[in-house]
Amino acid sequence: MKMLYFILMIPFAIIFPLILVVFHPIQVIARFFGYQAHKTSVDAMIFFLLGALFLIASPVKFKGKKWIPKDRSQPLIVISNHQGMFDIPALGWIFRRFHIKFISKKKLAKGIPSVSYNIRHGGSIAIDRKKPEEAQGLISELGEYISSKNYAVSIFPEGTRSKDGSMKDFKSKGIQSLLDSIPNAIIVPVVLKNFWKIERYGLKPVPFFLNLSIEVLEPIKRQAVDEIIQEAHRKINSALPITN
Repeated sequence: MKMLYFILMIPFAIIFPLILVVFHPIQVIARFFGYQAHKTSVDAMIFFLLGALFLIASPVKFKGKKWIPKDRSQPLIVISNHQGMFDIPALGWIFRRFHIKFISKKKLAKGIPSVSYNIRHGGSIAIDRKKPEEAQGLISELGEYISSKNYAVSIFPEGTRSKDGSMKDFKSKGIQSLLDSIPNAIIVPVVLKNFWKIERYGLKPVPFFLNLSIEVLEPIKRQAVDEIIQEAHRKINSALPITN
C-alpha cells in the first residue's frame, strides 16, 4: 500500500511546495500595499493549500460554524488540539473573518517559503520555549493587539503536535497570559480530527482517503483558568475519534 501511495502522491508532492514558493513573492509584493492586501494574499494561499488536499482525496470538512460569532464585536481565543502542519491552514480558513493569529515555534520564523514570512509580518509571533519569560511577554503583547482589533488568536496548549491523534495534557501559562491580556475574549474550543494522518509516515508517503475535519465547539464561559483548561481539554478530547 505504501508503494501505491508513493506513486499516487506525486501531484501533491509537486503542488504543495509549489504553492508555498509561488505565494512567497506574492506576499512580499502585497505587503507593500498594506495589511489588508497581505492578508488577502495569505487567505488565497490557504485556499490553495487546502485545495491541494483534494489531490490525496482528503478534503477538509468544516463543522460547527454556528458557534463562530456573526460579528467582530469581541476578540476570540481559539483553543485547539495540535495534529500537524495543516492545522494552521484549516484554522486560518474557518476563522479568516477574525484575522486569526498564531503562536508558533521560533524555528518556523525562518527558512520556510511563505510560512516564515507570514509569521514575521502577518501579526503572529514566534516564541523560544527555552526562554519562558520572554515567551510570556510576547504572548501578552499579542493578546493586547488581538484585544485592540477584536481579532482571534489560536493557541495549541499541548505545546507540540500529536503523532498518533491522541491528546496530551494542556499547559496553562500561555492561556493565562492570553486571558489576562484579552479580558473580554470569547473562548472557543476547536477539535482537529485526523490531520495527524497526513504526516503518519513522515510524508514518505502521504496516505490517501483521510477523513479530515475541523469542528468548532460551543464556547466556554469565563471562569478560573484551571477550569477553562479542564473544560477545553474535556470537550476537545471527547470529540476526537478513537485512534488506530
